[in-house]
Amino acid sequence: MHCRDGRTVVVSINRLINGKVAIIDLFEEIKKSLMVDDATA
Repeated sequence: MHCRDGRTVVVSINRLINGKVAIIDLFEEIKKSLMVDDATA
């Protein structure tokens, strides 16, 4: 039981980290597109 719970915790932490990375990547993409808009304006 303990092993299974531990794995679940690790999986949820990994999901959290992956989610954060995805949000940061998305934010960087938005920043890039905003910079491009500023340059063309």
